[in-house]
This record gives sequence, structure tokens and C-alpha cells, in this order.
Amino acid sequence: MDLTELLYWDEAVAAFFISSRTPAGSWFFRGITCLGEWYGQAIMLALFALYLRRCRKPATLALWPLCSVCGSYLLLAAVKNLIQRERPAFGRLVEAAGYSFPSQHSALSVLLCGWLAFLLLRQELVPEKYHVAVCAAAVLMPLFIGISRMYLNVHYCTDVLAGWTMGGLLLWGTTALYTAVGKNSLGKNEKE
Repeated sequence: MDLTELLYWDEAVAAFFISSRTPAGSWFFRGITCLGEWYGQAIMLALFALYLRRCRKPATLALWPLCSVCGSYLLLAAVKNLIQRERPAFGRLVEAAGYSFPSQHSALSVLLCGWLAFLLLRQELVPEKYHVAVCAAAVLMPLFIGISRMYLNVHYCTDVLAGWTMGGLLLWGTTALYTAVGKNSLGKNEKE
């Protein structure tokens, strides 16, 4: 597939979402995209830190996803500035600053939701009967955040696909580092 074909698919997907808009859908996806904003992620991390304390785990475990997201934000911003792809020029339902490729909302939602699910399961913070629900949420939230970016027409389909891919790679790398270190941020054994 060459660049012309990719651009064709980007435009076709954008046209599909624009033609499929409804008032309820626009309201829903405006709300969903907020979960990918910095304040949405900050709220998720704060709630996770509170949950860690409730489970008598060190709240500093939340530093792993926090540092991963902050570092990845800087990396993704550098990639955006290197590629310099302009956002879709028409039909936006919300304003978005900066360049389009890759979608930081998509990448960082994969990274954060993946980290939270990883720690919830690895630290045995949820009963086994909820493991499937935790994993489903870790997949569905980034999926809907990415779709919201296309629905609102602030990203092309390839921006979102690249974001999901980069988020997955960053999640893999940072959780591998966590596993290799084998200790939490307090230096105690992982499940202590």
C-alpha cells in the first residue's frame, strides 16, 4: 500500500464518521475524548493511587504509569514535530492544537489503561472473577478514545492506528522494565 492509498483511506474513514454523526453520538464522543486529555488521565491516576492506599499498597506504585505517560508524552510530541502532519482541515467538532500524527490521545490511553490493568492484575488488587472485566476495560477505553478522535475529525484513521501501535510498544517496553527491575518504587519485593 502506498501513500496515496493511505490518504484515500484516511479521507474515506473521515467521510464515514462525518456522515454518521448524530447529536447523541457527538455528545458521547466529546465526553469520551475527555478521558484522553491530561485531566482525564490525571483523574484516573489519582483514583488508582487512592485505590492502592485502600488496598494497603504503596501509592507510589502509581509512579510507574505516571512516569511512563509523562515520558511518552514528550516522545510523542517530538515525533509529532518531526512528522508535522496537519490535522483534518474540515468538519472538526472540537478544536485541537498541534500536529496530527500520531494521535497522543490514542497512544497515551493504551499506555495508561494498559499500565493500570497490568498493576491491578500483577499486584493482585482485584479478585480473579474481575480479571476479564479489567482487561476488557483496558482494551475498550483506548478503542473508544481513538474512535472519538476520528468521529470528532481531529485525527485521521492512520494517526489513531499509529497512536495505538506506539502506545502498545511503549506499554510493552515500560512494563518489561518494571518486570526486569522486579521491585516497586519503594525497593521492596513486588508483592510485599
